[in-house]
Amino acid sequence: MKSILHVCAIAIFVTLASRSGFAQVSPPGKTAALQAYEQGQYEDAEKLYLRAIDETNESKADTSNMAVLLNNLAVVYVAEDRWADASSALGQAMVLWEKKTSTANDLALAASFNKLGRAYQSQSKYADAERLLKTALAIREQIVGPANSATATSLDSLAGLFVDEGKYAEAQTFWRRALTIRKKQSGAHDLELATTLNGLASIYHYQGQYSESAALYQRALGIRERTLGKEHSEVGFTLQGLAGVYASEGRFKQAETFLQRAQIIIKNSFGSESGEMAFALNECGTLYARERKYANAEKSLQRASSMAEKVLGPNHLYLAQILGNLGVVYFNQRKYVQARQLFERSMQIVEMALGSDNPRFAQSLNHLASVYEQLGSYAAAEPLCQRSLAILEKSLARDYPTLIEALHNYAFLLSKTARKTEAESIATRAMVYEAKYKEMIRENRTDSALP
Repeated sequence: MKSILHVCAIAIFVTLASRSGFAQVSPPGKTAALQAYEQGQYEDAEKLYLRAIDETNESKADTSNMAVLLNNLAVVYVAEDRWADASSALGQAMVLWEKKTSTANDLALAASFNKLGRAYQSQSKYADAERLLKTALAIREQIVGPANSATATSLDSLAGLFVDEGKYAEAQTFWRRALTIRKKQSGAHDLELATTLNGLASIYHYQGQYSESAALYQRALGIRERTLGKEHSEVGFTLQGLAGVYASEGRFKQAETFLQRAQIIIKNSFGSESGEMAFALNECGTLYARERKYANAEKSLQRASSMAEKVLGPNHLYLAQILGNLGVVYFNQRKYVQARQLFERSMQIVEMALGSDNPRFAQSLNHLASVYEQLGSYAAAEPLCQRSLAILEKSLARDYPTLIEALHNYAFLLSKTARKTEAESIATRAMVYEAKYKEMIRENRTDSALP
């Protein structure tokens, strides 16, 4: 295996929503609770909603509004940072909808579920986020159909979640489906179209389709600049994505210019201490790492990790990505002890957020195995390689780049331990997946759904 690892090249930053920023669904005759919520009187709003829920349960008179009441109670809990209570209320609301005991306000509920799902995602609460977003999609598909712009919005949201979860093939499928809808229903400068283009561009970047990725980012950037203005935060996020593509192509001066502009926009939009700013610093650090300017990369990524831990918390998935990138910087400087510590912490966060059978966890295992290989600890590295491969080959959301890297890593280990036949067998498997990966890219490039 090469003694150089690569920084993570894909991320869709979910802007951290204000916990009091969600519009509630209006249940008939419950305006007092709504008013209390809108005035920030969350304790009063909670009491009023709980009373309304009890009255509805006792009378059994208006069960069609029960899902709305439970949804609104959950919104109050989110505003109070009571995520477990919110999950319980939302679970009951979704069960009611699935049983079709709630028919009123279904589209409004879907919009609320979608927004709440993104809030849960921003908190690294992925199981809850996925259930909310999938329920929102199901409601919209049933009521407005599979080719409606509201359905495309749900597809966009789920695709962004799948990226966080390491389900890149599923993310691509959902964004391509959303793009097909947008092309038929959106105008040439539609902001929703820009969201879909931006997401699909990130997937193509990860797959190494740099020209296709850059074209999509440039189109999204043009829409956002014309519609929102050149200093809007969404413009900053697109600039970051495009800069990442240029960095991957070795066009470092262009990448740096775009990142500098993005950083100014994001700082002005969110402040100098924010999750968004931490991620902007991460992007700068990854650029320096690609240029092998490791001192600059360390400085940026250390600032990013400190800020992310402070703002997002010690167990946030975005922090795990930043720590992993900093670990790669140390690894590539042969600072293996520091790299191992960061990879281990990153892996713990990923396991906590996504579980131990997730492709992103497998990537963490592979990075840790690389450290042990470079230290000559082959006995410690081998079970990590085997576990990583078992997860990646079992996954239906096939992540070819990570799988191919893991196979080459294991083949290197086997060759180092004088198991030439086994190493050749693993290398052959890697070649098979490389061929499949190239075929997938060819299909992407000829797909008529692309703009």
